Amino acid sequence: MTPEEFRQAYFEQYSEEGDVCDDDWFQNYFDSSTDWLEVEYRAPDEGFVVYSDPESDIGGFWAATSVGVIEGPFQTMGELAVALGYSPRNFPPDGESDDDEFDDLDDDFEDDEEESSPDFDDEDEDFGEDFDEDDDDDFEEDEDDD
Repeated sequence: MTPEEFRQAYFEQYSEEGDVCDDDWFQNYFDSSTDWLEVEYRAPDEGFVVYSDPESDIGGFWAATSVGVIEGPFQTMGELAVALGYSPRNFPPDGESDDDEFDDLDDDFEDDEEESSPDFDDEDEDFGEDFDEDDDDDFEEDEDDD
């Protein structure tokens, strides 16, 4: 089957219905089609592969997921990322480096919380004293009016 025949078969079977391809035959064909599909990313031990199809007029990015689902075609890798539930800025996922990046963000967030936590205890005491003084002034004015 040529790349064009594959694309046509994919669209006839799945695209019109809006479903994704989860057929074993398509999965096997995808895996053996590296002569016309370029592997952009292959997740270690997860079965997740991102392919690009530089010859396609209908969309250049596809993905085969670990559960055998094929997603695509998408015009950009960002569209593919969103369809798979990833951030376009963090795609394809590269495992531990992504986790480290988020760990750094968590550390920064904790540091910011420690630096900017207000001390409400002193403000509450000052507010209470100011409020008491204002009440006394108002009470004295009311007595003068009588």
